[in-house]
Amino acid sequence: MKKKKTNFKNLLERIETDILSGKYHPRERLVETDMIERYGATRAAIRKALKELEIKHLIQWVPNRGAMVSEPDKAEMQDIFQARLVLERFAIDNITVPLAKETLAQIAKHMEDYEKAVNSDNFSHHHTANRMFHHSILLQCGNKVIAEIVDNLKYRAHFWQQMIGRQKRFEQTLQEHRAMYDALAHGDLKELKRLNTEHLSIGYENFLDDFKPK
Repeated sequence: MKKKKTNFKNLLERIETDILSGKYHPRERLVETDMIERYGATRAAIRKALKELEIKHLIQWVPNRGAMVSEPDKAEMQDIFQARLVLERFAIDNITVPLAKETLAQIAKHMEDYEKAVNSDNFSHHHTANRMFHHSILLQCGNKVIAEIVDNLKYRAHFWQQMIGRQKRFEQTLQEHRAMYDALAHGDLKELKRLNTEHLSIGYENFLDDFKPK
């Protein structure tokens, strides 16, 4: 059957969401013929999407087996946690306060988007809103490269957490976001740094609690 022209962005988002939501399991093979049927896409589009997902560390290529969903890695998660601590503390220290009302409003919007996504149980949306909330804060340090590096690390950490089934503390995360926003709105960078460190530590400790080595 002839395939319709593929909307690549939509295809990539669908596969990514299926991986992050657990429809595909760690080390599960991603068979191109099955994916062509499942997503109604061309082979070329599926291969292009898999390459993009490899860059995002969601999949890996295994000799003689092909594409497989990545699996949690305790050592890498530790490296990510330590890198984020250093970079995010530096970023917060370099934020100039008070922030403009427009900037605070945009950060608040990302926080509200996260709350709406949690209440609607929309995994894909709250994953995006969560990242945007943190990214919009770190951008205020004036170093876009640091903000982008942290965003990439956060994406990978979120993936590991989701794969082991401990990304279910959404209400607690929302409360932590509110506290961080209040500290930033009041120009209290010392409190913001403390809250952010605590926020990162809880996520990392949850990962260690649930991690089951091979």
